Amino acid sequence: MGGMDSSLAIDFKRTDNVKDHFSELDHPSVLLVEDDPFSKKLFQYVIRSISKDLEIINTSSFKGVETLFPVLDHIRLAIIDINLQSDKNGFDVLEFLESHYKTFPCILTTGLPDSRLADLQKRSSIIQVPILRKPFLPLECKALIEPMLSRK
Repeated sequence: MGGMDSSLAIDFKRTDNVKDHFSELDHPSVLLVEDDPFSKKLFQYVIRSISKDLEIINTSSFKGVETLFPVLDHIRLAIIDINLQSDKNGFDVLEFLESHYKTFPCILTTGLPDSRLADLQKRSSIIQVPILRKPFLPLECKALIEPMLSRK
C-alpha cells in the first residue's frame, strides 16, 4: 500500500473478514468518513499534501466504521462528516470511536446551517471536537489537520 493515491474502500456486502482485506495496514492511517465525492477528494488532496505516507481509509457511513472496527488500531486522525446519508450521523460515529479508542484526534465537518448544527450538538455528549465548516479552503483544512497529525 502507500503511494500518492493510496486510499482504501471496501464492499461491505462481499466482506466476510475485514482483517483479510487489510492485512498490510500496519502503519499510520487517517479515517475519512465522508459521503460527498467532492469533499472526499478535497480531504484526500489536503492529507496527501501533508504526508504521502499516510493511508487513507474511506467510508461513507456508520455501518462502514463498524465494519472497519477491527483494523482501526493505526488511526492517527478521524475526519467525520456530520450529515451522513444514513440513519446515523457523524456524532454517532464519533461517539462509537470514542467509546473504543480514546487516543486519536477527530475533526467533524459540516455544511449544515448553525441552527441545525446546534440541534444536533444538543443531542450529543461530544464537546471538545473541532468542527470544520463547508465550504472550506484547502489551506484552512490543512491548518487544522496538520497539527493533529504531528501529535504522537
